[in-house]
Parts: sequence; structure tokens; C-alpha cells
Amino acid sequence: MTSDKLRQVFEGQLNKYTNVMKGWQYRFFILDPETGLLQYYLNETENRQRPRGTVHLAGAVISPSDEDSSSFAVNSATGEMYKLRATDARERQEWVNRLRAVAEMHTLAIARSNPPLPPREYHSTQQSYSSALQGSRVTCTLAVLDAFSKVREQLFLAEQNSYSLSKAIESLPSTGTSTSTDHDLLILKATSAATLTCLSRCLAILQQQQLAPITTHSANVPLSLRSVPSVAVKKASQSTVGKMIADEITPERRMLAFMEWYMSCFYAGRKHSFARKPYNPVLGETFRCCWKVPNTYDTDEKRDIVITFKAEQVSHHPPVSALYVECPEKELYLTASMCTKSNFSGMSVGVNFHGDFKVALASHNEEYTFNLPSAYARSIISIPWIELGGKVNIHCSASGYSASVVFHTKSYYGGKANQVSGEVKDSSGAIICKLNGEWNRNIEINYYDGKTKEISIPNLPIYRKRMRKLSKQGEYESRKIWRKVTQAIKKREFEKATEMKMNIEDQQRVLERNRQQVGAPFISMYFHKVGSTWAYNKK
Repeated sequence: MTSDKLRQVFEGQLNKYTNVMKGWQYRFFILDPETGLLQYYLNETENRQRPRGTVHLAGAVISPSDEDSSSFAVNSATGEMYKLRATDARERQEWVNRLRAVAEMHTLAIARSNPPLPPREYHSTQQSYSSALQGSRVTCTLAVLDAFSKVREQLFLAEQNSYSLSKAIESLPSTGTSTSTDHDLLILKATSAATLTCLSRCLAILQQQQLAPITTHSANVPLSLRSVPSVAVKKASQSTVGKMIADEITPERRMLAFMEWYMSCFYAGRKHSFARKPYNPVLGETFRCCWKVPNTYDTDEKRDIVITFKAEQVSHHPPVSALYVECPEKELYLTASMCTKSNFSGMSVGVNFHGDFKVALASHNEEYTFNLPSAYARSIISIPWIELGGKVNIHCSASGYSASVVFHTKSYYGGKANQVSGEVKDSSGAIICKLNGEWNRNIEINYYDGKTKEISIPNLPIYRKRMRKLSKQGEYESRKIWRKVTQAIKKREFEKATEMKMNIEDQQRVLERNRQQVGAPFISMYFHKVGSTWAYNKK
């Protein structure tokens, strides 16, 4: 197939596997090589201005299925996947060839758009973000520039070899023992191209970091996503839940109040868009605090409502954090035990939460179960930033009310960040309200009766936690364990902080080995294990 033909718009009907219908559905697809987009519609006559789905093919991997001769998958760089099926092997091969050509063309275009290697006499005169570093002058040494040049030369040679490999595979016959459509060879070809694209992108980022002035962000401790349980800790700190949900008189109003509380919780936990490395909790580490919030629902009672919080690292392999929040005055209790699992995708690290999350309203005999969105650290090689993504489900079995919220991730090629949408349903499954907006800005709620409500997240009150003085804390409380590490970081003594951190972790390993040698199990201070979860030790 000629290069001119591969650059032409290609369209046709394919079967697309959809989880909604749990099966294959005919869809009309259009491949635009100029924009690098693959879009699909319900049928050929549907409005072309509103596609049902769109993926950008830069960095995408197109993989023929080994289950049959007509299916194939399109795996985009953003993580989205289309599972497609053509009418026969010949049609599949044509789609695969065209999709790969477009993916390769746009992947290389992005790689070329990276800034070229500057001349040796380059000097940066940009100002630092930090006022203390304003006017500083950054000079690249000959050694650094020579190193970049050598790496670029090696990448060029690797690209040539990858190109030769692709041509050799494509030149194989279509039948016989070794064919051009052999599954392993296609995987080898796709992996080679994807690896080179990633390496080129990494080199460009390293160049930008080396040639740009040092910023205050680059002084942050390296990123670690093991800390994301702190999201749940922050959720408890938005303690309007203690004075709001339990005071509502109907199941519908309580579910709506729960929904509003849930959507307002993430802002305080992620005020800043960039990511910093938190401390990795050690086994047995605890954290305690409380909040005092005004009792605005009972005007005759001037006394503040007290909410207490306790958390503990109850397992190290796998890492499990357990927490307990209570407001006895409102008979409200929150319990959770969670484990995080990380995965890498391109320039991002994703963290998924697994565990039990429950809010109990004892006065109404109701229990709300829910989960947390996934967290993603983007651009992990340069200055990382955090976004939330995934679907959250909330359910109250006693009333039958439920809710779902989708945290939309920003596309690599555009779109707005921090977008959310969701809906609340009654016990019959009827939608009583819908919401949309940004979890860190404004959320609009549209009720079934035509009324609307807008929540300005940054303007909601935040009640600060209260803790005992450091001198009165136990040896395994978080601030006591990490106090020296914190002091070193504040003094920007990062090597010293790293050494102290490693000492703490080494001590934990010694204690764990000693427990294993004598056969003594770990005994939690606040929780006990029940099946696969952890429950609070109520006195």
C-alpha cells in the first residue's frame, strides 16, 4: 500500500465490543490520518460533529487477536482500548496496516516536536520561580551536552534498526511457518516502536530539566504514591458529615447530604496540583487527631461537636491502612481498611484503592458503602502533578438509595482537568438528581423537580485537626517517628533526610524478622482482623 493511500481518510463498518451491552455491536468508524483520530458513530448517517467515541493514535499499539483471524485491539496512549472485529482476515489486515501507519506518523511527529539539542554556548537567562534564585544563570557543561549528543546518536541508530526490523517483518510471506502477521513478530514490532518513542520523550524531558533554571518544585522530595491513603484521612477532616448527614429526616435527603459531603472532600486533600513525596508508613505507625465543629443544626446547643480520628498501618506486605472516625453525639461512625496497588503507564503512575469503606448512621440504622477514585501521577520524570479518575459507587442497603460518580481524567491531547459527573437514584432506580462540574471548584446539582444547586468547593469551611503536643505523643505516632526526617527536609538537607528515612525502615525490617523468628504475630493497637478486613477495637 502506497504512502499516499495510507494518508487518505478511511472509513467503514466494524464490530465493537461494548461492556454496556455485553457483546458486539456494529459501529461506523472513520480514520483521519491528518488529525490522527479514530472516531466511531452508531451508523453511517449519524451527525459527524458528535462522534460516540474518539481516540488519538499517537503512541497507540494496534494488536491483532490470536483468538481468531478477524479481531484486533486499539490500545491508546491514554489507556483507552477499543476491541474491534472486521468481517474477515483481509479486512482486518487493511485496518491494522492503516491504523499502524497513522499511529507511527503521529508518534514520530510528537517526537520531532521536542526541542532540538542546543549549541554548546547555550546559557539560560530565564528566571526561577523562587525569588531567592531570580537572576541566576544556568550553564550546561560540555560533558552534559556531549552526553546528550551521544544518546541522540544511539537513539538514531536504534530507530534505523527498528525501521529495518519493521520492513523485514512486513516483507515476510502471508502464509507459511513465519508470516508477516505472526503474533509474536507483531508484538516485537509494536514494542520496538513504543520503546523508542518513550526513550525519545524521556531524553527531551531530561534536556529541558538540565537546561532550565532550578525551580522550587524541583527541590521537592521525589514522588511516591504509597501515601495515597492520606486522601481518606483528608476526607474525614471535612467533618461537615458529622453535623449534616445524620440530621436529615428522610433517606433521600440523607443520601443527597452524603453525596454533597463526599464531593467536597477531595479539595482539601489535593489543594496543590503538583505532587510531593510523602512518608512511607511503617508497620504499627499510628495517627490520632480530632476536630471541633460548630453545632449549627441545634441552635439551642452552643457546645461544639467533637469528632475523633484514629489510623494505623496494620500490614506492610501488602500495605494496608486502617482508620476509624466517630462522632458519638450524632451516632455517626466511619470505618475503612484499604490497600493500594500501583501500575505504570507511559509517563504516569496510577494507584487503585482496594478495601472496605463504610459510614454508619446508628440513629437511622443505615450504612453507606463507597469506594475511592484512582489517583494518577502524571509526568513523573519532570514535575509530577496529580489527578483523580475512575468510577465511584455509593450505596445504602437499608434505604435502597444509590449514587455513582465518574472522575474524568484529562486527555493527553486536551480537555479540562478535574471534571466529574454523577447521578443519585432512589430505591426504585429512578434518577432524582444529576451533578457535573469540577471536584476542586464548582459542582452543579440538578434535581428531578427542576431545582438546581451550586456548590463552591473552595468556599466551604475547612475545620483544622487538633493533635497532642509532640512531647506527649507515643513513639509510634506519625509525627514522632518522622520528626527528624521532617526537620532535615525543612533545612533542605535531603541526603540526611534520606539516610534517616532508611534507618527507620531498616529498624522496621529488624523487628519484623525478630517477630517471625519467635513466631509472634503483629498486634495492632487499635484494630483486629476480621476475615480480609480490619475492625476497630471498641471498648
